[in-house]
Amino acid sequence: MKIFRNLPFLFLAVFISCWSLGQEKVQWTFNFDADSSYILMNAQMSEGWHVYSQFVAPDAGPVPTEFEFQDNPNVRLIGKVQEAVPVKVYDANFGAEVLYFGGETTFKQKIELKKATILKGSVVYMVCNDEMCLPPTEKKFEIKLAK
Repeated sequence: MKIFRNLPFLFLAVFISCWSLGQEKVQWTFNFDADSSYILMNAQMSEGWHVYSQFVAPDAGPVPTEFEFQDNPNVRLIGKVQEAVPVKVYDANFGAEVLYFGGETTFKQKIELKKATILKGSVVYMVCNDEMCLPPTEKKFEIKLAK
């Protein structure tokens, strides 16, 4: 009968574990800076979590962050998505050197805006901490663009 006395604690532990895994570890915001003509894609990670650079070696293991923009006749992308300088470390879990961002980082895409519009797109990213990785996630976004 001791097992029944411990059931509430077991259920509580399982609930807390599931709840913490289900929480979003990355909060994304998407904005347009009309003065500089940059789309700003800001990622804010929960403490201890990180996302990977766009430039992780293909054989390194983690999924690199990737942005995709839907074609829009009123927007011309100039160059590629820019990123800050990532942390470069050897990750024993992947057995390779990886590039990642923790805390907060902003990716930027320079554009030429022909007229006000809405630009749609998505970001695919993988988030990990020192113990585990969550499956790659796709986040869709829409950004209002106006001069």
